[in-house]
Amino acid sequence: MNKRIILFVIVFWMIFAVVSVNIGITDGEQYSARAGGSGLTAHEPILINGNADFASQASSEGWTGGGTEGNPYIIENYDIDASTANGIHIENTDVYFIIRNCTIHDGESNYNDGIRFFSVQNGKIDNVTSYNNYYGISLYYSSNNTITNCAVYNNYDAGIVLSYSSNNNIISNCAVYNNNYYGILLNSSSNNNLRNNTFTNDGIHIWGNLDDCTQTIENNTVNNKPLYYFLNEDGITLDGIDAGQLILVNTTNFNIKNLDISYTEIGIELFYSSNNQITNCAVYNNSCGIFLSSSSNNQITNCTVYNNSYHGIGLGSSSNNQISNCAVYNNYDDGIGLYSSSNNEIHYNNIYNNTNYGVNNSNTELEYQVNATSNWWGSASGPYHLTTNPSGTGDNVTDNVLYTPWLPDPVKIETDIPSEGGVNNPPTLSNGSVSPLSGNLDTVFQFNVTYTDADNDTPSYVNVIIDGVAHNMTKQNIGDSDYTDGCVYKYSTTLPKDFHSYSFEASDGINTTSTLTVHGIRVTEKEGEKIVRPFATYYTVLIVIIIVTVEIAGGGIFLIKRKKTMRLKCPKCSTIFKVKRKKEPFKTECPTCGATGTIGKPAAEKKTPPEKPLLERPTRNLRCPKCKKTFTVEEKEKPFKVKCPHCGKEGTIK
Repeated sequence: MNKRIILFVIVFWMIFAVVSVNIGITDGEQYSARAGGSGLTAHEPILINGNADFASQASSEGWTGGGTEGNPYIIENYDIDASTANGIHIENTDVYFIIRNCTIHDGESNYNDGIRFFSVQNGKIDNVTSYNNYYGISLYYSSNNTITNCAVYNNYDAGIVLSYSSNNNIISNCAVYNNNYYGILLNSSSNNNLRNNTFTNDGIHIWGNLDDCTQTIENNTVNNKPLYYFLNEDGITLDGIDAGQLILVNTTNFNIKNLDISYTEIGIELFYSSNNQITNCAVYNNSCGIFLSSSSNNQITNCTVYNNSYHGIGLGSSSNNQISNCAVYNNYDDGIGLYSSSNNEIHYNNIYNNTNYGVNNSNTELEYQVNATSNWWGSASGPYHLTTNPSGTGDNVTDNVLYTPWLPDPVKIETDIPSEGGVNNPPTLSNGSVSPLSGNLDTVFQFNVTYTDADNDTPSYVNVIIDGVAHNMTKQNIGDSDYTDGCVYKYSTTLPKDFHSYSFEASDGINTTSTLTVHGIRVTEKEGEKIVRPFATYYTVLIVIIIVTVEIAGGGIFLIKRKKTMRLKCPKCSTIFKVKRKKEPFKTECPTCGATGTIGKPAAEKKTPPEKPLLERPTRNLRCPKCKKTFTVEEKEKPFKVKCPHCGKEGTIK
């Protein structure tokens, strides 16, 4: 029986105190300037329900075309603010139409999508920019649609979503980047075609049974590396390939080794696959490092899996797998998480510094007990368990995890990692900044960052990445060779007229560390030109709602990641910047002026998630403006009324 388990984790982040400000020009002037400056016409959100309604609105709006394959309706050249409704919402149509040359934005605050199709066929979305919405583009129960040449970024949940939408939907030549949860999510949707797309800090996640995992995925890149997708293959060796993401569906006898994958959705995904080996891989800074769904008799050996925002390694409905001689650490949720998975063996690993649990078994039935003996848990006293080892100071373990005996010392991981203790500590980058934040063509911008390495490893390189191009930085104090307390690196340059972005990257010769990209450097041709910032109003307290969803469908289990980043505003210099979530509490620094602050509280003990039936129609999550609690409602044709189940507050979704 299908079911969905939804974990609501509400984390209140007290952000630096800020007040409402307006910078440069008003919101209305910003909107008009943006629309007019791009040659687009400002337009209210569009709602179309049915072929007859499409024909009527086409006539009244002056849209060209007749709704046929040879003469489609054309909606074009609009700038749409989606803060009050989905930017373009089309339902129950099979006429031919094209949406092109539009920019749709700012729907995220009210859970509105940039473009939403529900039961739509024969639509085409071409050269559309969708940002700061809930979903950039979403298709439900829709087929034979095309999304091409689009830029989809900075959306609250996912860039592009296909939900229960199968058969000949095409997504091609799109730039998908910096979306909080997913780049492209294929939920219970099969036989679609994804090709020639570029992902940055994003990737592809597939959700559903074996048929739903059957797609055509070709010539896509993640962080300038190929995205590899294998379907129904046997006996292939992948040794040291330059992969941005790896997805295996119904494969057997693969030998995967020496891969380095970071900053994507799930680094290595196996669906319905067996007898594969994953060896000597570094998988880090993803949503989930390695994930096995409905996969059995696989081996994960000698891998380093760290700094992932959900599980380091996840097993869902996957049995008889072995995890050994791995370093699994600093993962934001769990080191290793298991759901409905039996007869798995976890031995001779270093499992430490994971935020919630070192090993988290979601099932309490004896048949799902996991054997995790002979591991090092970060302490000679073993892992912490409330009743069976309350004096343990290592990572937490849940019930139904066999952990005795444990190892009192770290395992030496038999990879190329050359530290005597066995595990190399990756370097860290802090105090990243640029000064000044704006200027003209003659301004010299100085970039600074502090490189720190607990092993005192000399960096192979420290780079600043400006607009995607790496520039080597030089050490400020040449005589300082102690990297354990940090060494400052700098780089100076002039910049051309435009907005610019930057990030930092460094390597100690073994591990690579990167910072998130910061946007907003503005260079004008001459002094005195007005600088418009895209954010006009800020608030004293930011409530971040993290929703983690796990769905069990067709015998398989699939995860939804928690939010990877959060936006902060510096009270000193007013810079807006993003930070990656870390183990709570953690300190953060403004990349521009270096001001510091502390975010969050220690993680609380996990609670068993409630079970809810799988809804036949799509759902959305809402936050009550009265009691501030979150609840889930079924999507209906707008407008529709909702009622908060916690306090009874009623409202209307428009």
